[in-house]
Amino acid sequence: MASDLLFASVALGIVAALLYSVLISQVLSRSVFERLADRSPNAIVVTTLGILLFLSEASRIAADTHDLWLPPMLAQPVLFAQGAGFKVTLTVIQLLDCAAVMAMVAVAAWLFSHSRFGRAWRAVSDDPKAAAMCGIDVTAVFRRAVLYGGFCAAFAGMLAGIYYGNISFGTGLVYGLKILFVTAVGGYMSPLKAALGAAAFGMAESLWAGYFPLEWRDGWIYLFLVAMLVLIGAGRDQAKVA
Repeated sequence: MASDLLFASVALGIVAALLYSVLISQVLSRSVFERLADRSPNAIVVTTLGILLFLSEASRIAADTHDLWLPPMLAQPVLFAQGAGFKVTLTVIQLLDCAAVMAMVAVAAWLFSHSRFGRAWRAVSDDPKAAAMCGIDVTAVFRRAVLYGGFCAAFAGMLAGIYYGNISFGTGLVYGLKILFVTAVGGYMSPLKAALGAAAFGMAESLWAGYFPLEWRDGWIYLFLVAMLVLIGAGRDQAKVA
């Protein structure tokens, strides 16, 4: 009975999170982002970080600065290999999270490359004025892009919340900064490249936690991402000039 109530509560929270992401995406798209779409890309990045801080503080006030934790769910280990003194295992929730993320990335990559909206999205990203002259509704594409982005953010938060048992009011800032750097390094125009960049980032974090002092992990990882962003960004700029 208690487990049924727990899963029902989690399901209700997931539905509420998805509906909230749709609402906030539409509000931000129409009232904030559309007015900055024809300006420097940095304007949207800075505005996004400002909104992230606002939402984090609103979450802190709503939660009265308390963290709410879920009990472990689907934490049964699945044994993959066993040797002298160690076991290679993953929990059920880890396997489900990995499968869900890979499915989401695969669907996004296919839609981005083969669907009509994906082609329109790339055209608007390359040159919105030329896309408008070709008959593409730039405003509609922009709004749908923000909506899909909000859905992906809610989906990722849902997976992280179920896995860790908690998403506190300060977690969004850490995740937001990491995602900003990872996607910038991996590339904004390819979901697969962005996903590979995120996977490499996660592997680097795990290796650092295993072999080096944990308190220095985020500092060195951020430094590495900034260096990669500068080097890759310089290469992209040279390619554009050429």
